[in-house]
Amino acid sequence: MACVLTQGFTLDCSDGFAGIKNFYISEYSNIDATATVIAAGVVTTLTQVGATNFYKYEVRQGNGSFVTTPTKSLENGTLFFDTVGQMSVLKLSASKNEEFKLLLANRAVVILEDFNGVYWIAGLENGAEFGIGGTTDAMSGVAAGDKYGYSLGFTDKATRYTPELDATVFAGLTIS
Repeated sequence: MACVLTQGFTLDCSDGFAGIKNFYISEYSNIDATATVIAAGVVTTLTQVGATNFYKYEVRQGNGSFVTTPTKSLENGTLFFDTVGQMSVLKLSASKNEEFKLLLANRAVVILEDFNGVYWIAGLENGAEFGIGGTTDAMSGVAAGDKYGYSLGFTDKATRYTPELDATVFAGLTIS
C-alpha cells in the first residue's frame, strides 16, 4: 500500500508557548479503549468506565514536558512512536510518596494540557508506564535553592504520534 502525502505547510507565526501546564492522570483500565475514536490525529470520542476520575497534577512553568520520537526499521518494515513525558511536583510528603507508589505500579492514560490551551493524550493504546523513561525520583536537595520534590517520568509506545484530545471531549471527563 502506498503512503500518499496529503498536504504541505506554510510558515507559522511565532506565537506558540512551550511547556505543559497540567497533567491529568487515570488508570488505563478506566478508559474503554475500544470506544475511542481518533480522526485526523484528534481524539473525538473517549469513554471513561463507570465512576472513575482523572486526577489533576499542577506543575509550575518550566516543570512539565513531553517528547514523541518515531522509530523506524527499514529491515523489519516497522514504525512506532515513543512518547516520554516528565513533570516535577514540589515538596516531599508521605501522602505523595504513597500516591506516586500507586502511580508507578499502574499503567496510565495521561492528558497533557499545554500552555497554548491544547490537550494531548498518551497511553491510549497500551497504557503509559511511569518509572520507565524520563527521571523518576524524590530528592531533598543539598543547597538551600536545590529542588525539594519529585521528578516523575513516563513512557508510552504507540502506533502514532501523541494525538490531540478535542477540548469538548476533555470538558466531558470526570476530573478530581
